[in-house]
Amino acid sequence: MMLAAILLSVAMLLERSDDISDPLAKALHDANAQTRSAAARVIAVRNVEQLLPELHEVLRNEHDRAAAREEIRAIGVMSGASELDFLLEQSKRFQPSFEGEAIMAVARVDGPAAIDAYIDAVRRGNAKWSVLTLALWGRPALVTPTAARILGTHDGTAWSSLIDALNGSSTFLNPSLALLGFNSSSDVIAEKTAFYLARVFIRHPAVDPAPFLAALDEERSTASPSLMIAREVLARALGRVPREREATTKWLRSNGENNFPYDLRPLLTRSEEIAFEPELPPQPPRAQTVSETPFDLAVDLPPGMAGTVMRETSCGREGWIGLAAVTVDDRGRVTTVDVSHVTATSMCKRALKVLLYASLAENHHVTAARHTDQLLLVHSERAPLCMDEPLDGVPGVREAGGPVAMPKTDRQPLPRYPGGPAARSPAFVHVEARVSRNGCVASMRLLEQSPLSQFNTSSLLAMSAWTFEHPSSDVIFELPIYFRVR
Repeated sequence: MMLAAILLSVAMLLERSDDISDPLAKALHDANAQTRSAAARVIAVRNVEQLLPELHEVLRNEHDRAAAREEIRAIGVMSGASELDFLLEQSKRFQPSFEGEAIMAVARVDGPAAIDAYIDAVRRGNAKWSVLTLALWGRPALVTPTAARILGTHDGTAWSSLIDALNGSSTFLNPSLALLGFNSSSDVIAEKTAFYLARVFIRHPAVDPAPFLAALDEERSTASPSLMIAREVLARALGRVPREREATTKWLRSNGENNFPYDLRPLLTRSEEIAFEPELPPQPPRAQTVSETPFDLAVDLPPGMAGTVMRETSCGREGWIGLAAVTVDDRGRVTTVDVSHVTATSMCKRALKVLLYASLAENHHVTAARHTDQLLLVHSERAPLCMDEPLDGVPGVREAGGPVAMPKTDRQPLPRYPGGPAARSPAFVHVEARVSRNGCVASMRLLEQSPLSQFNTSSLLAMSAWTFEHPSSDVIFELPIYFRVR
């Protein structure tokens, strides 16, 4: 009880607008590691710079992994590249080290320095994580030089991370570099580039498609089925007549659900579509595209903070659903929060607001906005509270597909068919979910929604209770949900 009260008091400092340095300094030297972790996070998000010397002192003597991670992150977010050497030195005291977390924290402040450190780690074969989405946020001028350097490493994972940072953005890959990526001897790089170019060209027709069509005419006899279909999809995006192949149709039937980009499905033929999703109804119900959410929040909070805040504010195991309006600064720290449109008790709204202020935003792409009024907050009653940052695993987020496998479900409650007039209607809902290293759903967003809101609510509440085998890193995947009248 004493620990919970102290943790709550530290988190609730985020509700205050006066000087909170004295209670934070005391909490930073507390004997309990969870209290030190929470204090370091509050110092970072409230930018309490006068406590930086004490953070250095505490980190030098820290022996708890979770607390050290938060202290490293706090110093990096407030100080940037000037502290990177110190943070890397301190991170090596723990195994595995917190090199990735240190560079990610610096990426919020000094993108070029973080990219330098990341590429150095890639060349050393030590980068199981990526900082590129964070490091490039709001810095589109860095995309071309970064892409050139990553191609020089021939590292498929790093290239995939760069493409993930570009997908959905208004910044495009340099055509010459895109052609190099497409012609790469690495199937991973070539496939990722082909799918990326297909996305670009179906929205923005190529000014000069000739170089890409010529590259498509050069056969790759050893190409994997997934690369073959990526090349074929690109050809269709450039206007060529579809060519079906038995090998790619077979691949779609066995692997497409986990690896084929759902947003490129309109480029599939009808037979390929059926192979991709055999249960697809003849005419999928009409759906509405949902505006994009630019960033995630309320994920990867210091261990114990979210559970304590929810429990001690009497939010308990209640549920909530709705859209919050949030603004973040150029380091991803929350500056304004409005949860008035979230359906929840007043105590849960208070708790959610505090936890959003404790969060550090993680953007979806390079040109993501820093304000949204579409941040989806959803949690079904008695579902796991999926906000604590796991101690183990690889930091960062990866998209399911290619070498990143879709995590296997442990628990998968199905959406309930709504009652009333909606019970006689088919519906389609398309959801994107982020599975944390804890094996639970950390965040969701609607990509396409039913005009009947009951279906959207049912889908989201059901998916919020899904649990998975613990992946090695956070994984994003897309799920189409069809409601059929029986």
